Amino acid sequence: MLNRRHKSLVAWQRADDLLIRVHKIAIHSFPRFERFAYCIHAGWRLGDITEAVLKELEKDLNGVGAPVSGLIRSIRLSQAFANATAVVLCIVAVVFLWQ
Repeated sequence: MLNRRHKSLVAWQRADDLLIRVHKIAIHSFPRFERFAYCIHAGWRLGDITEAVLKELEKDLNGVGAPVSGLIRSIRLSQAFANATAVVLCIVAVVFLWQ
């Protein structure tokens, strides 16, 4: 079983609360393409990753962002089309049954 005593520490609780607060701010305030970039930047500022790794990750993040955004847009459009089709079919069914 995992040792979870650290969760009883005030320092850990405050840090966890701050993490959640920053995460919520990022989700609601940052542009979509920057939501994960703040984690990379924080890792660099904290010394967890080198500047070379930072640049590599930023390049990878930029390379992934465009295709993922296109995929999301495509899925949303296909869902909107499917929803519109379902509405039209319901209307046709109601009109047909009404007669």
